Amino acid sequence: MRGLNVSTTTPPTIFDSWENAYGVFDCQSQDWLAPFDSLNNPNGIRSRNDGVIYIEPNDESVTGDGAQLGVFLSNVGVELTDHTLTLPDGTVLSERGNSCDGEDVELSVSRWDPAVSLETPVEIRTKDLAATRFLADQQAFVLALAPAGSTISSPLSIEHLSISTNESGS
Repeated sequence: MRGLNVSTTTPPTIFDSWENAYGVFDCQSQDWLAPFDSLNNPNGIRSRNDGVIYIEPNDESVTGDGAQLGVFLSNVGVELTDHTLTLPDGTVLSERGNSCDGEDVELSVSRWDPAVSLETPVEIRTKDLAATRFLADQQAFVLALAPAGSTISSPLSIEHLSISTNESGS
């Protein structure tokens, strides 16, 4: 090892290399948005335009509690608040003044742990979205603009991960 003074032992650490699937769903277009490509990679959390978040921290600030969805999104040119998602091209997906199928929409982040289930997310957040932590390798995340309580499927890019599940028939 290079003698780094790693201040955290909470994963991910500087020595980890994780892959997590992600997708962005917009109920207004009823479709998944194209995957993002990293504009820069100052800290080791990036994407290759393939729907996978590569988490290989090279800076202590993005290890442990600092390994967050907001860091990834910043690296791909996306700005996330609890009410808006601003894409690299300037398009804004917003809760305010928008609806789908006549219902008010909300922005949320869902997390799947494929070792548990691909059908049901283990967490759904509607607040502090950018602070969503990367907790393990081989998880999946969806940012969705959809009516509150909508059932959102896991991201299409989950097929890029080498996962096994505890679901029957898997």
